[in-house]
Amino acid sequence: MLGNFVKKNTPGSHVNYKWWVLFAVSVGLFTSVFDHGSINVALPSIADQFNTDLPTTQWIVIGYGLTIAALLLPMGRLSDILGRKKIYLLGFMIFATGGFLAAISPNIELLIGTKIVQGVGSAMTQGTSMAMVISAFGDKDRGRALGLTMSVVGVGAVVGPAIGGFLVDYLGWEAVLYTTAGLGVLSLITAMLILDSKRSGGGDGTNDHFDWLGATFSAATLISLLLAMTLGSRYGWDSLSVITGFGIFLASAGFFIWWELYVEAPMLNLRLFG
Repeated sequence: MLGNFVKKNTPGSHVNYKWWVLFAVSVGLFTSVFDHGSINVALPSIADQFNTDLPTTQWIVIGYGLTIAALLLPMGRLSDILGRKKIYLLGFMIFATGGFLAAISPNIELLIGTKIVQGVGSAMTQGTSMAMVISAFGDKDRGRALGLTMSVVGVGAVVGPAIGGFLVDYLGWEAVLYTTAGLGVLSLITAMLILDSKRSGGGDGTNDHFDWLGATFSAATLISLLLAMTLGSRYGWDSLSVITGFGIFLASAGFFIWWELYVEAPMLNLRLFG
């Protein structure tokens, strides 16, 4: 009886594989959201450690967020070409490495840089996770699966600042980064043991053209918009840097829309919205 139960509930079994995928993806999503929430509460301590001001320290979060925004769409497309599991695993390798390097950074510049590296890894995992869940679940259970993943995101958003504050108070800000890096390793191992390359999707050789120009202008569009909105509250909405940022956003967005409507293999098929 026990043998039959184990056989039916292993990641390789057809019936339960989808729930194992949901578990693996949920661990990864929790890690990403936990990281974002926990590092925010560590910023004042980091500013004190490196004898800098809080606006400078906030670039740890800004750089991380801009990197994710710029690379999320291209990484999703890249996973369709190379394979979702491959990109997902590589993403957590980069995420964990960036976290460990951030924890031992000797100055604020390197800390910001390593968090940007970590943002690259996070974009790779976030750009593939939902696609793997959708591929694993049929129409009947797909809504419930997506609802559960959003619940995990909510838990991570609440738990991250709480645990982050505890770690900063008792172990120092470095403990926050070591913890997120450790969670990244846990997410990597979980995905390696559970995810199946073929069933995760992507990498089948069909439509393997990567829209480099579309990726460039989608990144420019999102970065310029987010940067302009971030700088607007600091320097004023009529400052030259903010106006320039919004100008780049409008130009990049316009070209991106035009290009995606006419290129043969678009980064984002806008005709689906027509």
